[in-house]
Amino acid sequence: MNALFSGSLDNSIKLSDVFTGKVKYTFNHHRRGVNRIQWSQRSQLFFSCGVEKDIFMWNLSVNKPIGYLKGHDTSVVDVILDEDRGQLVSSSIDGIVKVWDVRSS
Repeated sequence: MNALFSGSLDNSIKLSDVFTGKVKYTFNHHRRGVNRIQWSQRSQLFFSCGVEKDIFMWNLSVNKPIGYLKGHDTSVVDVILDEDRGQLVSSSIDGIVKVWDVRSS
């Protein structure tokens, strides 16, 4: 994919073409700012986290979240995907780290 994801404190995620710079998609379902986005090449899904406590799971063909990972008590500041293990690792502002099985997601 020749695209760039960007997240913003205005609650949006944008997917732009890296060659033209034009925004191809805008996703507006976060209630508060977006901290991090993680793309899965294998599943063609992406995950986002932000000021709210949930992690959003997205499919590019659907302009809304297809699932949520809930379990943090504070803002989620980072998500990292290990595609070989099918795991998503998240960390929140209170220092809690969680490992999620996203193989069946």
